[in-house]
Amino acid sequence: LGANGCLVRVDPSTKERTLYEISTENIDWIKKQRIIHLAFHTIKSTWFVWRPTKDDPYKRIVIEEMHCMFVISSNLVDDEALNMLTVYGFWGDDWIEPLWYRCIPLPTQDCSCHRIAIVDEGLRPDEHSVVVTCLHSSKLFQVKVQNLLGSGSSTLLSMKEL
Repeated sequence: LGANGCLVRVDPSTKERTLYEISTENIDWIKKQRIIHLAFHTIKSTWFVWRPTKDDPYKRIVIEEMHCMFVISSNLVDDEALNMLTVYGFWGDDWIEPLWYRCIPLPTQDCSCHRIAIVDEGLRPDEHSVVVTCLHSSKLFQVKVQNLLGSGSSTLLSMKEL
């Protein structure tokens, strides 16, 4: 695409393309986001803590099933790009309507992150992890999926049909 933080979804039935543009204007630390790899995961029987405003109490939200897409941005694509993990939560069962997202910069920048994978086989939902490999720094970044849900997420994006 050559765009800053954009994704295109191709409908498998109609071949219709939808452009998803991530609005990062409210996140001043994101300069450039160049997407290089992604992974899909359905989280079952999980929960997260949510707080609508700083004046409201925290609430435990239980979710029977949530579809998430994990995306990495890398300086392998553009020297100025941030090495970052972004998680998108989808509304419903069709992977069509992104509802929220959360951006997490990798602790080591200029690391040339290049692969992302979900570690879930044989594990309870609260033990599932996302791992990102970093080529230049020879490091592995790992975070539990459950820690990416809830507070700290932003509501989403604009969608345009191509």
